[in-house]
Amino acid sequence: QAAKPKKISVAYCVDCVQFHFKNDQGHADGLIIDLWRLWSKKTGIEIDFKPASWEETLRMVGAGEADVHAGLFFNDERNKFLEYGTSLTETDTHFFVHKSISGIQSVDELKDVKVGVLSGDYVEGYLKERLPPTNIIGFESYEAIISALENGQLKAFAADTPTGLFHLQKAGLGFDCEF
Repeated sequence: QAAKPKKISVAYCVDCVQFHFKNDQGHADGLIIDLWRLWSKKTGIEIDFKPASWEETLRMVGAGEADVHAGLFFNDERNKFLEYGTSLTETDTHFFVHKSISGIQSVDELKDVKVGVLSGDYVEGYLKERLPPTNIIGFESYEAIISALENGQLKAFAADTPTGLFHLQKAGLGFDCEF
């Protein structure tokens, strides 16, 4: 019985569209959420989805307030408190730059640019290893990143490609940036 609980809790990020997010009706949605629902159907184990900001989802799992994370990249820091299962999906991650600084082709070319990232996201650590760490600005949500882009505080951000494109299009900034 201990090996097969009746219910587990799954922490998920509220704005990591298309993978896991809270939809307009306030429910868990996305590709990885669908996989968790299929897993629940196949195993008979009920799922309690717990929405939060990205950084909060990591804290919840690390503190035992959620049993598992909906889905994330492996890194050494997370490996200290998480166990990883089989890979569920793959995605590309890109940096998105405002057309006023277009032509940037590599991460190295961002060395003099403030780059917005989701706090606690894999790309935050990745970029801090390759760029001046003070140029990597963590935000609680993609909405906050887009807001900083809109008001000129940022000229670049990094995100999983579908997520970045979604948030740019939603804000009407799709033609203002390249990736």
